[in-house]
Amino acid sequence: MIKKNAENLADQHGFTLLELLIVITIVGILAGVAILSFSSVDHRRLGAEADRLKLAFNQAADLSLIQQETIAWFYDKQLNHYDFKLLDSDNQWEKLEQSIFSTHSIQGVTTLILKDSDNNRAPFDKNNNTDESRQTPIIIFHNNGEYTPFKLAVGDQVGTSITLSGDGFGVIIFLNNKP
Repeated sequence: MIKKNAENLADQHGFTLLELLIVITIVGILAGVAILSFSSVDHRRLGAEADRLKLAFNQAADLSLIQQETIAWFYDKQLNHYDFKLLDSDNQWEKLEQSIFSTHSIQGVTTLILKDSDNNRAPFDKNNNTDESRQTPIIIFHNNGEYTPFKLAVGDQVGTSITLSGDGFGVIIFLNNKP
């Protein structure tokens, strides 16, 4: 009788409960790692964009002081890009072509929110863009070392944001920790 049961067990095809639990555990671990790595890529992209803006703002402030010229930051909401322009002798804005100041398209970042000194939020809404607002400088770096005080939040679709701040005189800094 024992031999007969052993032969029946050998003929059965299937998985034991232990084998199923091991496979489910491995699949769960792999799914968790994949989700974490995708969100990590978004955080790095957001951090890189905030780093680039901070560097460009600080260099614009330095360049305007050293060259005794007025430089401004412009943001185009419709095209989702920004650039820096120099005020020439005819009071016209002309593009700066150094690599850090050239036109830069924002990738992976969905929002830029400028906060004024009264803590009002003024989102750059793609639906309310006009030709006039494209020609209006957002931040002006004056030739005496001063610039427009600002707080600029660089955010993504899931609500993570990094805020850059400039008091109008000193170095532009991060207000919160980068992801």
